[in-house]
Amino acid sequence: MVKNLSGGKRAKGVGRKHETAGPTRLRTAEDPAELYAVVTKLWGNGLVQVTCSDGESRKCVIRQKFRGRRARDNFVGVGTGLLVGLREFESNQDKCDLLEVYASTDLERLRMMDSAWTSLLGEKDREEEDLDVVVESDDQPINLDDI
Repeated sequence: MVKNLSGGKRAKGVGRKHETAGPTRLRTAEDPAELYAVVTKLWGNGLVQVTCSDGESRKCVIRQKFRGRRARDNFVGVGTGLLVGLREFESNQDKCDLLEVYASTDLERLRMMDSAWTSLLGEKDREEEDLDVVVESDDQPINLDDI
């Protein structure tokens, strides 16, 4: 019988569970055709609806790189932060392609670095601040939470 010198099955090299992740460099929008976006709706078949940093709502195509078995770290759900690229080769600007999926830790770093991302996520923060509005009448402030 032939001796197996390779040290086991080929699948052993595929299932590395204790390797560190790739580079930790944070990818930012460098080109004018790259925009920050937040997922608003899941359509299926590799399509999601996103709201971009320029205020437009677009259909985003999830590329094969972000799909399948390797997509564990690239999970795209409602509220996920993305970097998308506009399709300059099409006259219709309603579609864009997914370039990067940001984790929650990356979003905090992006808020400090880029003002476009702050304006995109600032809408949620403003809604939470509106709950703490104080209405003044007859020299006595009334807190809306007390009502």
